Amino acid sequence: MATPQIRNTATIGGNLCQEVRCWYYRYPFQIGGRIECLRKGGKICNALRGDHRYHSIFGAAGVSVYPCSSNCPAHVDIPSYLSQVRNGNWTEAARVFLDFNPIPAITGRVCPMFCEPECFRSELDESVGIRCIERSLGDEILRRMTEIFTPPESESGKRIAVIGSGPAGLAAAYYLRRSGHRVTVMERMAEPGGMLTYSIPPYRLPREVVRKQIEALKGMGIKFEVGVDVGKDVSIAKLISRFDAVFLACGAWKERPLRIRGERLTLSGLEFLNKLNADSREIPGKKVAVIGGVMWLWM
Repeated sequence: MATPQIRNTATIGGNLCQEVRCWYYRYPFQIGGRIECLRKGGKICNALRGDHRYHSIFGAAGVSVYPCSSNCPAHVDIPSYLSQVRNGNWTEAARVFLDFNPIPAITGRVCPMFCEPECFRSELDESVGIRCIERSLGDEILRRMTEIFTPPESESGKRIAVIGSGPAGLAAAYYLRRSGHRVTVMERMAEPGGMLTYSIPPYRLPREVVRKQIEALKGMGIKFEVGVDVGKDVSIAKLISRFDAVFLACGAWKERPLRIRGERLTLSGLEFLNKLNADSREIPGKKVAVIGGVMWLWM
């Protein structure tokens, strides 16, 4: 009774069903003004929320573009995995999430949350706590890492080198290994994780979480070589001769200068965090000026 063909023919049954639930039927463009529902170019069907959801006999058409997913840099299918979490199916929720992002326990703690401000739920009361749910899902995944982070069923025979073990390097290693390739991750620091380990303060991202994530990836058969400074200890040309492909995930360790007089006397924010995460407690001086608000919040 709710198909577009029946609506257009204006049958009695179709009209009775549509009259109480569908703004598309009740307010065509030429009568009563423009209603931006899903069928008129909007983003959501009005039978999906509000009072009309109680009148809907056949449910509602889904939204065309979910604002949470479309504003996520990784375009995670947020509605699908939240639906699985709601139903208590954590295994399926993990499967959906890991198709887009292999480190939810980490991003669930440090993600800047571009999704939550756009959540439709905020029009009713407040946004869904997406990052908190992601963190819980990530922690559950790490608790069951041996079940979820498993070696591939078949091997491709290809050997891939990943330079850098930050978020990009870890994500690349995961998806390459899942595709059946043998992956070796090379890191110049003493411990893998890149800025996850050496830049983000432990109170924001505990090191143990990063270490568990590394262990989960090792369980898939991914190898990690630390203390390897590519370009000094081994050349790119040498790596290309040893591996079928080389992926560069060197990170953003170089900061932009302030271009102010006397800058050479300053300690950069990234350098400060690196020293702090390396357990250095050296005091830069008795009087300290902090330029920028983010560092002040972290301190």
